[in-house]
Amino acid sequence: MKRTILTLFFVLVFSAVCETAYSQGFPYHLYAPRTLSELNDLNTKVMKESEVEGSKNLAISAKPFYSAIRLQYAGKSRSLSKEKAGLFKIWAESLNVQSTNTKSGVLDIIKKEYLFRECEKEYWLTVQTPAANDFPKDMADGDLITLYLMVVGGIETKGKWESIYLTNSFKIYQ
Repeated sequence: MKRTILTLFFVLVFSAVCETAYSQGFPYHLYAPRTLSELNDLNTKVMKESEVEGSKNLAISAKPFYSAIRLQYAGKSRSLSKEKAGLFKIWAESLNVQSTNTKSGVLDIIKKEYLFRECEKEYWLTVQTPAANDFPKDMADGDLITLYLMVVGGIETKGKWESIYLTNSFKIYQ
């Protein structure tokens, strides 16, 4: 009897913890832990299979490969290039992507890229404006961050593919 009550207690506590974690709005549980290098290799392989030689190649990913990736913030940002903004427009239109957290369109919240590092390699990654606005004001070069991102597709330039990702959320490590 004592064992049954104890087991029931642990089940209730576990259920409460899980419910709290899942009810906080963002579906963190959908994002698989990966390295950005691993995700790049996976995405590049898929894009190369659809490449047409001798033409400008773009790839749109219908499978988002939701990923939780731990990186170092490198302290820089820049505006999204016209080429990448064009890819986001094609992606949003072809997959009917809608913004869920603003009344504006999805392209209105995709404006900037931020520089991050994994090991010694640097990556410019697009971060949704609502998430970027929540970056701590004192976040500095070298701070560790986990980005929750998805694959959008890629752009091939001069025989080299660049994977394009969209960051939906993040967690900072103190």
